[in-house]
Amino acid sequence: ERTGNVSAGTSVFAMIVLEKALSKVHPEIDMVTTPTGKPVAMVHSNNCTSDLNAWIELFHEFTQVLGVDVNQSRLFEVLYKQALTGDADADAGGLLAYNYFSGEHITHLEEGRPLFVRTPESHFTLANFMRVHLFSALGALKIGLDILFVQEQVKIDQILGHGGFFKTKEVGQKIMAAAMNVPVSV
Repeated sequence: ERTGNVSAGTSVFAMIVLEKALSKVHPEIDMVTTPTGKPVAMVHSNNCTSDLNAWIELFHEFTQVLGVDVNQSRLFEVLYKQALTGDADADAGGLLAYNYFSGEHITHLEEGRPLFVRTPESHFTLANFMRVHLFSALGALKIGLDILFVQEQVKIDQILGHGGFFKTKEVGQKIMAAAMNVPVSV
């Protein structure tokens, strides 16, 4: 109880072991149980890193056009780490990204429509660009988790994270911890 796990990659889901049953049915949350019968709330989002991966691939293509051979894993690491640098604003510089590569049941979007938006006044930097895309990858998940944490007053003490979102040391872990407001171990 008060623990769970989050798997973050192409899609993302969090499974939270509950202390008690939820007060009502929420269509955004699937209920399952542990092998010992404890209730588990599962929040699943179809979208996590697909749009982010597409942007990384664009940067990879750019390095190839320049004639620079950069290993794709290294490119992920360098770009992900930008989101945590001092150059990144807490609000990602006013940038806005919707990572809906596919439809999303939590927000009732039937088809994918990835979107990146900024105003002329936005602080458009690489650090903010990466920060907004990493947080956007967790946006729909956060909406479902807020149902648990705010409406249902579910409390958790820690989460175990796994999946591609966590491959770059500390970055996905810190972003997920900020989105869930709980320590995340990998």
